[in-house]
Amino acid sequence: MRQDVRELAAWRLNSYPQPTEIENRLQDLQGFALLLSVRSIERTRALLDDLSAQGAAELTVRVQRIARHFPECREMSSAIRSPNDARAWAAMYLDRPPGRMGLLRLARPEPTSVASRCRRRQRRDALRRLRSALQRLQRDSSVPVMARSEAHRLLLAMPSNRQLGRRLQDMTIRDVNEGFQALQRACQLLEAIVEGTFPAGLRQQTAAQRLCLHLPCGEWFPINSIATAHRQAWVDALFLKQSYRIDKRTRRILGILAGALNVPDDFDDPLPDDVLSAFGCD
Repeated sequence: MRQDVRELAAWRLNSYPQPTEIENRLQDLQGFALLLSVRSIERTRALLDDLSAQGAAELTVRVQRIARHFPECREMSSAIRSPNDARAWAAMYLDRPPGRMGLLRLARPEPTSVASRCRRRQRRDALRRLRSALQRLQRDSSVPVMARSEAHRLLLAMPSNRQLGRRLQDMTIRDVNEGFQALQRACQLLEAIVEGTFPAGLRQQTAAQRLCLHLPCGEWFPINSIATAHRQAWVDALFLKQSYRIDKRTRRILGILAGALNVPDDFDDPLPDDVLSAFGCD
């Protein structure tokens, strides 16, 4: 085997997921950490194809035996485009929960408790500061190239601060879906900075950590495209706004009956003797 192939195989071995992680179906990895693991599997598959093409007699049979159980190259090429694609691939190929037919999430966001006015303002301010955080990340030369290129792509796809201020009301459903995907990847990128998946300086980590306190989790966003019927529900959930209004008529108090239907405290006490005598029960 050539020396360059040996060095490439050693590098792939260092970045390949550990047996315990594969046994656990990569469930401990989310976001860009999962994407990097799936990408290492894809590159290992490409290395096996290269070894088979070289026609080394001592490796051809063994490599073909291993590659037979590996995912196809065309399947892996579509799995490394984004963290969402990597998660969908892992759920299908590794049968991660929900996996298989249960891969897709619910069309509507999960109900949450009503947020206070302070939390809604913090969420809105964090979404507006997200663009400036990505711009600083893009200019930081100490951040890996993959993170900087991802920040550059997100700056082109993210909704503007004006659109966020108007709560995406002036956008088409296609633009809303693209905006949600960009916001999801931006949140996942900041989470990767905080968790150390992408090494960064202390200043970048601190800024990302402060923003992540008020931004939605990367796994909160929907995997599928948002339907038009559920658009407002997702937008309201993004800005922590209550999606429904309580009918005031259900809280109306009828004054003439106020307290009349209350059960008295002595309802189960024995009746007085005069009452029992009046009804002939003595």
